[in-house]
Amino acid sequence: MSCVRDISHAFKNTLPDEPQDIKLSELPKLDINHLRININVKIILEEYKGHNVVWDGRYLPKTVYTVADTTGYVSLTVWGEESVTVGEWYKITNVSVKQFKEKKSLSTTKQTQILSIPSQGTTVDVEVPIKSVKCYIIGVNINSLFICHRKHQLKNIILSRPSVYCYSCKTHYKITAAIMKISGHLELKPETGDIIIKANAEDEVIRSALAMNANASQNDIIQGLLSLPLMQMTICNNVIVKMEESKCPLTESDQVMASLAVTDPADVYSPPDLRLFFSSQRQKRNLSIDSKPKRSKDHQSLVAIRAVHRIL
Repeated sequence: MSCVRDISHAFKNTLPDEPQDIKLSELPKLDINHLRININVKIILEEYKGHNVVWDGRYLPKTVYTVADTTGYVSLTVWGEESVTVGEWYKITNVSVKQFKEKKSLSTTKQTQILSIPSQGTTVDVEVPIKSVKCYIIGVNINSLFICHRKHQLKNIILSRPSVYCYSCKTHYKITAAIMKISGHLELKPETGDIIIKANAEDEVIRSALAMNANASQNDIIQGLLSLPLMQMTICNNVIVKMEESKCPLTESDQVMASLAVTDPADVYSPPDLRLFFSSQRQKRNLSIDSKPKRSKDHQSLVAIRAVHRIL
């Protein structure tokens, strides 16, 4: 009971009946213990897109956006499949306020509604720490989890067993029906410089750069990541949002070959075969003469003798 008495709002009916409409500039001053709010914001940037396990064991889509209004900006985590377009204004109701290391952010709930609205004016300038750098992967720490077809996390899974039990579905599934999802902590060495970059990568980003079999082991994934060539990394808030093979600039000869490779074959001129097409009667005659079989010397002698006999 002494712990309960220390909670300032335990016996006070101070909770609002409905979430309050606020401006983002007011967010740092709010008490987050029990707070849900309504905001009118513009979607500025998609910081991250992936999946994550929530409190009830479901593996849900997770997208993090930078949102802003005319007074401030903040990160908003949207759970589930939501139709949101970057650059549009929305009225977002019943969002939860979170705090981590004295930094507040917003997160959708089951009661959250996102409605498109007209423009509310010009937003404040937003500074998002996004950088694009060419790196080699020199260190990998991989975590893997398995989910059932209903997107529930499977626990205590043993791959050598024929089946696995889902506590959320209360059903046994074939081990081959389990879906593996991976995430990793990567250590990156830039192409130039000696500063090591540490960043996290989720399943979708890793699979976009690394082709893997369905039965790939954790060691196979680690070796595959370490063997990747120089990669172009897009990093936001220490999370890799895009990873693709770095392409070297084309030389002049490579550009010529590339242009020939994409040229329509119908546009490429090929000289005619003179044995099939003729541009003049003279070419016909020359070709027809050359094509006649040559007579032997004995045949020519016999013709000459016959001619002499006729004269005599």
